[in-house]
Amino acid sequence: SAAEDEAIYDSLTFAVEDMVSHFRKIDSLIKNLDEVDLNRVSEEENLIAKLKMDEVFEARRLKPGDPGFVWDKRIEFSPPEETCDWDD
Repeated sequence: SAAEDEAIYDSLTFAVEDMVSHFRKIDSLIKNLDEVDLNRVSEEENLIAKLKMDEVFEARRLKPGDPGFVWDKRIEFSPPEETCDWDD
């Protein structure tokens, strides 16, 4: 019937709008990864953020045979500019 068809259409429209909203939220998360507090996102969003971080890491990682690769690279850091009790 027309009423059933309209109910199905409304249900599908809602589902599509919900998915679009979800994908936009995830897209925003990925684009603003440096600014997002990952302690305040859902488990799914946290997983997506971690996958994106892994992707970026792998793209930047130097492997043996890559130009600029140094085995056992060591860096001297300057003393801290401020005190931090949590890492003593």
